[in-house]
Amino acid sequence: MATVKGGDDIYIGISFHHIVVDLRCKEILGREISEAYNRLSQNSSGAPLIEGKNNYSEFVQWQEQWLSSAAAEKARTYWKKTLQPINRSINLPEDFKRLESDYYQVELNISKQLNQDLSAYCKCKKTDVFVLLLSSYYYLLSQFSNSQDFAVGVPLSNRKPKQFKNSLGCFVNTLPIHVDLEEVTTLSELVKRTRASLLQAHRYQDLPLLEIMRVANKDVRGEGAERQLYNVGYTFEPPMYLTLISSQQDELNAYNYLPSDDAELLESFNAT
Repeated sequence: MATVKGGDDIYIGISFHHIVVDLRCKEILGREISEAYNRLSQNSSGAPLIEGKNNYSEFVQWQEQWLSSAAAEKARTYWKKTLQPINRSINLPEDFKRLESDYYQVELNISKQLNQDLSAYCKCKKTDVFVLLLSSYYYLLSQFSNSQDFAVGVPLSNRKPKQFKNSLGCFVNTLPIHVDLEEVTTLSELVKRTRASLLQAHRYQDLPLLEIMRVANKDVRGEGAERQLYNVGYTFEPPMYLTLISSQQDELNAYNYLPSDDAELLESFNAT
């Protein structure tokens, strides 16, 4: 929502199908919509902001070549080794039988004080709030499922090549992040294992999910357990932010925490 000085409240809704837009796209579009609006409000002109960026078709060409490289073969070896010994899905108890088409949403509200406490803990441990909350999620799933060795689907940006950092499209790769909770007795140890698994996945995130399924001997055309690498996922998705001249903005249904991008995630890993 943007409240323009001297006028009425203005509500702007932008709708995309998730198959063509990822979180990085939202950041880019939010910035460029803001710049275009601000230029118009100041009667200034300029070239289209999005022009000149590498497009998604160029990424497809790059990926096809990369899949035949030594780096891709190394990634295949990593994922095959990582996924070989684990349960790729977990059984969670249900209070009643649900249809496959049923969809449920539960809101998780984090108070300002709790958010500050989480941030303070992460600063002390030189980690990231995203990693801390993901670690807590593993523990919660373990308690409900009585499982200690499983994977959770976590989306990574999949924009390691610098030439595609500002390209528009859905580059995200949702990867099976495996964490072994056996003999974990402290939160610090769980956070350490989660962080290590995320770092390893980050290094090999370029391998498409379908390729990971193939090396894990999953049927890419099958259904249910035949193609399942995980049956639970984890992410935080912040809203699009606009920085508009002469306007005040209020968040609607926003999250208290914005997850780090890959660069910030790596920085937190390298600090330990």
